[in-house]
Amino acid sequence: MALELVFVAIGCYLAGAVIALGIFGWKAARYLAAAAGTVGSLVLVVAAVIALTSTELTLTLPATTPLGGFEVRTNALAGMFLLLTGLLGTAISIYSSDYTAHVGGPPRQAALFGLLSLCLASLVLLLTAGNALTFLLAWELMSILTYLLVTIEYDHEGTPQAAFLMLALSEIGFVAMAFGFALIGAFDPGRDFASLASTSLPAGTANAAFVLFLFGFGAKAGLLPLQGWLPEAHPAAPSNISALLSAV
Repeated sequence: MALELVFVAIGCYLAGAVIALGIFGWKAARYLAAAAGTVGSLVLVVAAVIALTSTELTLTLPATTPLGGFEVRTNALAGMFLLLTGLLGTAISIYSSDYTAHVGGPPRQAALFGLLSLCLASLVLLLTAGNALTFLLAWELMSILTYLLVTIEYDHEGTPQAAFLMLALSEIGFVAMAFGFALIGAFDPGRDFASLASTSLPAGTANAAFVLFLFGFGAKAGLLPLQGWLPEAHPAAPSNISALLSAV
């Protein structure tokens, strides 16, 4: 049940992105997209509560690449983060319904809401990823979307440079994590997280993978000495996106 609700939430976010294109009129699109995001986030909260109190569920698509297929799963750990994401998404969607009117004309408002909806969907996919391939693809999608969200007000001084710095560090972190997964995957071609967790690694390989993952996650979280993008990107981003960046 939790996994099905996760897909319902993602569907609501995707619907919000389509609605944001203005097919119902620009003003209506703002509120309808916000409603879709709010409903999706509330559904996500329910999915999270179920995931916290039920057994793990997994959906795997057949292998379509040398790295394997796509896999999503819900468990207690994912449920904890999905709960936080659902609460965050609810607050941001409600706040954005009126705030978006201050970022510029209708095209820019549509871009902000559309990208925000897609970013929330990518974040849900990231938190439910069951293997390295799904995780890395969701991470990259989230990174690109947050970059585009920060550059919404690209005509403000310093905004393009701040967004590029954030993206550059995120991409460096992505490469580090990809190498980390590759190191572990060399000892276990299965590459799903359950098998990776039980893989026995030589001490040197385990330490190297730890450093790579620490660097990759640290770049996104802004850990010292990788915090350079934080004081640049947060002031440059619209306030609702700054809140999203803080949570991500």
